[in-house]
Amino acid sequence: MSGHQGDIEDFDAFAEGLRETVVRLYDPAYRPSVLVLRLLSVSMQGGPQALQTAVTQAIDALRPGPDAPPTARIRRIYGILLHRYVQGLTQEEVAERLGITARHLRREQPEAVHALALHLWDQHFAVTPPRAEPSPPGEDAPAPGWRAQVREELSLLRESAPGVVSDLNALMHEAATLGRVLADKHAVALTVVEAHPLLSVAIHPAALRQVLLAAIAQLAPRMQGGQITLAAHPLPDGRVRLSIGGAPIALPGLPSPGFIEEALDAPDGTVTLEETPKRAAFHIELPLLEHVVLVVDDNQDMAHLYRRYTAGAGFYIVHVTEGRRALAAAESCAPSVIVLDVMLPDMDGWTLLASLRQNPATRDLPMIVCSVVPEEGLALALGATGYLRKPIQREQFLQALQAAVRPPA
Repeated sequence: MSGHQGDIEDFDAFAEGLRETVVRLYDPAYRPSVLVLRLLSVSMQGGPQALQTAVTQAIDALRPGPDAPPTARIRRIYGILLHRYVQGLTQEEVAERLGITARHLRREQPEAVHALALHLWDQHFAVTPPRAEPSPPGEDAPAPGWRAQVREELSLLRESAPGVVSDLNALMHEAATLGRVLADKHAVALTVVEAHPLLSVAIHPAALRQVLLAAIAQLAPRMQGGQITLAAHPLPDGRVRLSIGGAPIALPGLPSPGFIEEALDAPDGTVTLEETPKRAAFHIELPLLEHVVLVVDDNQDMAHLYRRYTAGAGFYIVHVTEGRRALAAAESCAPSVIVLDVMLPDMDGWTLLASLRQNPATRDLPMIVCSVVPEEGLALALGATGYLRKPIQREQFLQALQAAVRPPA
């Protein structure tokens, strides 16, 4: 689809293309997609230098002003983009400069590139990427089949990027940036209450972003001035509540949150509406991720078994079936621990273990070998944190995970 409206698939394709572009910025043989070149307003006829200059200028446009607080998120986003991609520093060097852990940086990197993509998209089109279609109808105008269509599109989204999780702080700020286009039309202010920096949930960022925008889009037209606030709070039961509230409300009667309900169904989320004479709010609850576990095993049944073992225990399983996908998956989901088999279809598991232990992005992560091969000594010699012999019992698996993520004494 072309034109100034674009669509969410266009934006996601651009964001993914931009991520590859910044990673390969100084590769003289690299050629970005046409969409990336168009939104950067650059031609490859100028050679690699033209691309490097365009990306550097785009990042420089995000440079925070002198009045930005030292802890402002925009400072961290700009610092990551500048040090990691323009200056080419390692993750460890960037983390040290920004005063955060390397694990925190791995979580923040994709969101920093996403923020740059949002900036370039808005600059080019001067509008927000529109919400995914079809939008759910109101109660008075049902459209048969829209729920099934939403489920299908969300399923395709999950399949295209298995295991991707959402950083609530980052998503709330993104939604606020986009939602202000909607809120400004009704003279409504849009603010974000800064949450804990490591609140993550198991839902694709594109889906959660649309959920937040749908809530803002339903609140803003029912207000005349006032303020919409986005906030997230952990709950005692291991879940997190994400609230999108607006006040004062001039037009009561929020419609059924159909799209939001469908989008939250797969990640075991819920939504409730709160309405008083002066205020209305959407309260969304999702399971809070304590630890992401990346499983590298070609046996789908093992992944299902691990998910049953870890249900309710604070671990979220991300599964890939091929060793060659392990590094990209680790960079995407920022796991707390990696569990890998050594009998893989595409490469030797011992070679993969050694490679992961040498790679700067994964070398500090706990790694547990789970295999039928009785080679505990080899696993430990190659850098494994632990070894489990298949078949594995639930208590045995949980103890190994808890030992791997437990801080050293």
